[in-house]
Amino acid sequence: MTFFLVVLFIAFSFDLRSQTGQNTHPNSPVFKNYQPPTATPRLEQSDATYQMWEGFRVLQQANAGDAVSQFELSIRFLAGRGFKADTTKAVYWTKRAAEKNHLLARFNLGIFQFNGWGMEWNPFESYRSFRYAAVRNIPEAQYALAQFLTENLVVPTNWSEAYRWVKLAADSGYAPARDALKEFARRGYGSDSSASGRKNESAAPSSGAIQLLFINFSSDTIKATPDSLLVDDLYKAATLTENVEVRNTAESLFVGNGRIEADSASFRRLLHFAEAGSPEALTLVGRCYEKGFRVDKNILAAATYYIRAIRLDSPRASRLLFSLIQESEFFPLLKTRVNGADADAEFVWSCLIALGLDRQLTDTQAFHLLGNASARNHAHAMVELGLCYYTGRWVKKDEGKALQSWRNAAAMGSKDAKVRLAIAKIRGRHRDNESALPELQRAADGGSVLAEFALGYCYETGSGVPKDKGKAVRLYRTSAQRGSQDAFRALQRMHDALRPNEKQFHLDR
Repeated sequence: MTFFLVVLFIAFSFDLRSQTGQNTHPNSPVFKNYQPPTATPRLEQSDATYQMWEGFRVLQQANAGDAVSQFELSIRFLAGRGFKADTTKAVYWTKRAAEKNHLLARFNLGIFQFNGWGMEWNPFESYRSFRYAAVRNIPEAQYALAQFLTENLVVPTNWSEAYRWVKLAADSGYAPARDALKEFARRGYGSDSSASGRKNESAAPSSGAIQLLFINFSSDTIKATPDSLLVDDLYKAATLTENVEVRNTAESLFVGNGRIEADSASFRRLLHFAEAGSPEALTLVGRCYEKGFRVDKNILAAATYYIRAIRLDSPRASRLLFSLIQESEFFPLLKTRVNGADADAEFVWSCLIALGLDRQLTDTQAFHLLGNASARNHAHAMVELGLCYYTGRWVKKDEGKALQSWRNAAAMGSKDAKVRLAIAKIRGRHRDNESALPELQRAADGGSVLAEFALGYCYETGSGVPKDKGKAVRLYRTSAQRGSQDAFRALQRMHDALRPNEKQFHLDR
């Protein structure tokens, strides 16, 4: 990755739990405006016998073909009200009601289709379901439809149309859509200079709101990166991955007086998450070293963290690193430190060559510097050296040498190296899923976007786990929302494999 910023798309993974009901998830789309049919008395949770009797009556009416009863029965199976919770049966009755064009059943069916819950994952049928509900004024469906119109996976990108649907949802009082409008407005959509002439553009809002998470690997309209965005990115990543520790750390950070503020405990946790493979944390730590926030200013240390973040597809680190190396003191300091056999400096300069950010050295010289740093037990250089051998960059491809370099780094405590070794076990000739999967799961739980992507691959291909395309897509989406281009390409591949031969689904890429 050279210079790009990620533009985030609407986070579209509804939090649906088969074991919970309306009271525990009052904002769940599945329970949107849910009321039992007027012919059926409201159920009392405390009266199990009464619930069973009413459930029996609803079942009779559903079997007789009543769409309202079929929809209610789907909710009962979903929430475990009067019946044992059963997502498969919930989907069955949702489909029966949707076949009769029950509006909320069509909407709920879109959720199941999109996530692959209780049925095969099919985003194209999900689009049809959501569009049906959106044109009939279901705000959540209008909000969801906007995502399809921004991500260029199901239908072509159309920002003006996406804005129109978000605006309709916001005008209906849907809070996430109101938050989304703020982001559209911040980038010019919906203002006097808005979307009328910007159809099918690649640039999009970069979100400061948790509900609005666009993805697009192209130019960003933000020309500088405010420190507040770096903190927001960490919070978004924590929300996407449901990592409470990371979220608490992000909440403890704030930007004031032109600097990132954090107490010593929060900064230690930030360092921990960076070493765990969080590109958001790596970028934040790099910024702290660049500006001297909580640590002594050290521009080479900042460059090291930015480079590591770039290797994990950070959407911000490329621009920050590019700005850093434009500083007049950067290269004189770098050359002095390299001449002094400093491993950090050798690692940084070789990586600048690899990233195409500098051309003062030949590829051979850059590889030599990387080898020197590795020989000095520089763990990050060992990881980079392993990438050289694994991909055949600057040297003949040699998987054995790549794995050995990563083993050396792992022995020094590099979690990045451990993840790459686990991925090699999953995808290599000598597969070892049994030991690799726990390592990937631990790393993903700790915030590693690389491990998260690798788990998506496991579920897509059935490597060591039951094949589950819906789960694979959810993992890929989370990784892509955090900046992973590999994850976004995987999403493109999975969508293209199912793409119907209809004009509305044809994409120009």
